[in-house]
Amino acid sequence: MLLTVTMNPCIDRIATIERFNRGGMNRVTDTRDEANGKGINVSVAYKCLGGATKCLGFYYWQGGGALLTKLSNYGIPHELVKVDGALRVNTKIFEQASRVTTELNEPGRPVTEKNLDDLKNTILKNGRVGDVVVLTGSVPHNVPDSVYGEIISMLSGRGVKIALDAEGGLLVNGLKGGEVFIIKPNLYELEKTFGCKIADTDDLLAVSREIALSGVRYVCVSMGKFGAFLDDGARAYIVRPPNISVNSTQGAGDAMLAGVCYALENRYSAADALRMGVAASSAALTQFQTSFCDKDKTEDFFEILRAQEVKEGSPVIIN
Repeated sequence: MLLTVTMNPCIDRIATIERFNRGGMNRVTDTRDEANGKGINVSVAYKCLGGATKCLGFYYWQGGGALLTKLSNYGIPHELVKVDGALRVNTKIFEQASRVTTELNEPGRPVTEKNLDDLKNTILKNGRVGDVVVLTGSVPHNVPDSVYGEIISMLSGRGVKIALDAEGGLLVNGLKGGEVFIIKPNLYELEKTFGCKIADTDDLLAVSREIALSGVRYVCVSMGKFGAFLDDGARAYIVRPPNISVNSTQGAGDAMLAGVCYALENRYSAADALRMGVAASSAALTQFQTSFCDKDKTEDFFEILRAQEVKEGSPVIIN
């Protein structure tokens, strides 16, 4: 079972324009609202791939019903802690000409100490031996960035595997909490968090091997047009993305994490797990609905993608 934790859910208000006119008027050609959250996105993608998943986290009295409706529509079980206030709204501007999305994200509404304790107890109650617990995304602004580390420490010794997709203090402090099965930052998040500049695979290998010393089994890094990287501590790989028409970039990284976790849980090799992650991400990019990676499309992409082993001393440009 894949358990995802979403502490900072949202409504994504997605506006499509032909070409962005900075400081002037922009005509919106299409708009839609989607109830989302990074953990929820991972669960939706994982369910689409055929895996069993459950969503944990917070939902807000005002607007939170949209989250429950979405999860029910996908047939995903959930146990969410109710909190006061309104669900935050994130505005996404998708420019058709460049196929680029600009994000305007609101901070999460505050939660109480009791809310946080209730969520931790919910995670403890649900986490069973062999489960993968996904901690991903931002947290409400009054929640300390030590929270993922606290949850990881709380789950230590219970036989669960931790997937951590975060940045900054949430990632650094998360790694202090105990052993982590997999992390999946993107290249920018990795550089920002660890204060490094990564130009090629030699740089990336050096950083990933240093991270592995803190107890991380797999280091996965999404790299946009350069594809993705996965290091299992012994061998590392990159997979280049296919040439596709991008319809939405929202949720692609979440679909990648879902794909890699799905493959590893089904005993794929590290190279094939990375292929599955990039395939799921590519399938999501072709969709208009956040994080929806069609299983058939994912399998089609998986068949054509190839993993290239990364060798130290033979750097590949990735940034």
